[in-house]
Amino acid sequence: MDAKNETIATLLHVAMYLNRSIPIPLLIFGTIGNILNVFILTRQSLRTNSCAFYFLSSTLANILCLWIGLLTRLLSGYNLDPTAWSTVVCQIRFYITYMSLSLSACFLVYASVDRWASSSTNPNIRSFSRIHNARRMVMYTTLFACVFYGQTFYCYVAVPNQFPLNCYCPNQVCRTYNDVLFLILFSLIPPMFMLSFGYVTIRNVQKIRQQVRPLPANLQASRQQHRLLKKKDHQMIMMLLVQVFFFVILVTPSGISKAYSTLTFNQLKDSLELTKENFFFQVSVLILYINCCSAFYLYTLTGKIFRQEVKRLLLNIQRPNLAIISEVRIIPPDPISAAYHSQTNQITMKYNQQT
Repeated sequence: MDAKNETIATLLHVAMYLNRSIPIPLLIFGTIGNILNVFILTRQSLRTNSCAFYFLSSTLANILCLWIGLLTRLLSGYNLDPTAWSTVVCQIRFYITYMSLSLSACFLVYASVDRWASSSTNPNIRSFSRIHNARRMVMYTTLFACVFYGQTFYCYVAVPNQFPLNCYCPNQVCRTYNDVLFLILFSLIPPMFMLSFGYVTIRNVQKIRQQVRPLPANLQASRQQHRLLKKKDHQMIMMLLVQVFFFVILVTPSGISKAYSTLTFNQLKDSLELTKENFFFQVSVLILYINCCSAFYLYTLTGKIFRQEVKRLLLNIQRPNLAIISEVRIIPPDPISAAYHSQTNQITMKYNQQT
């Protein structure tokens, strides 16, 4: 075997090893973190917060992405991928994976806009940061994505025994369209919007902090202005900015890979170059899936209110028996039993008097 074929075999072997090993901890920690996210973000203290609702919607999209996209990637490393045997499963897999990735990124963009609106001094802009607006945006965007990615049922087919391309898009137009779509709607536009609105949000926070304290005559106006940035909203901004930072880092490699493969698609490439290109894509996709697993851990590290809710949730799980015992202790005595004992005492007293 010459050096070229040996390099190709090594890269294919390493890619298969990575697809066998890396997804396992990602699935475990990602599933635990996302489930805890759902429990925390649906608690009463966060249920009516519009930014928390966007976080919750992004979490649900991440769960779909992990258990549809990453799980099949893990199975492909052991030649157990069902998308290699069934075109229908192949199409459903790409449909849900692409849609969930785009929705997750889109909801983070909405959260960035929401935090910018909540930090604005303009009441008309602040009105966007409302829970009913968040629910409408999530519903309309989800319906649009369901229709928009319907083309995957036409483009993709199953290709057995062709690791790592078990599910492939043979049509050149479809392949280019999907690559450009993924590049624009996931790798380019969301990070640009997140960074832009994150920057103006930081500017708004700085302006509010630098405002001069008003005279006592304007005390009422000062209180109203002080409500612009509640403590909870400030922590939500910090949680969002950290997640945006990690999102950009984790998504950029896959964007570069997609951009390179799309721009050089018509160039002649030998087998070694194609293998290197595919290897980089495999690694970048695994890095991308870290973004679907990290939200809970980032929120816990950066948000005090989130940590408090985590502690309360864990305490409720650890001490259910104590709660039941405390409830039993405050139950009033049975009135029938009390009446029986009262009558018994009266009869005893009368008997003692007669004797």
